[in-house]
Amino acid sequence: MRGVANLGAELDLTDTLTQTALVQIIKEYRIKALVAKKTKERVVRFTRRRRQHLVEQRASLATTQPVAPIDTKKNSTFVDTGEKNTLAKIREAENG
Repeated sequence: MRGVANLGAELDLTDTLTQTALVQIIKEYRIKALVAKKTKERVVRFTRRRRQHLVEQRASLATTQPVAPIDTKKNSTFVDTGEKNTLAKIREAENG
């Protein structure tokens, strides 16, 4: 892509979060070149916003508790509701 070097002065391109944000913005807005001044300014602005969003997202994921494992044996116990489903009615009719 042409013009990526133009962003070097305004963005820290060695930071992985900035790189991720930049790639997401370029793909999302289908940017072909970073030569025009307005395009460059918009990409820098959007990249900074996206980077901040990614930082907040990482922080929120770090503070949330992991989901407790599901107890499959407890959840698989049969509970008799007393209602007869269609299959039970057919079996009852066949067996008398």
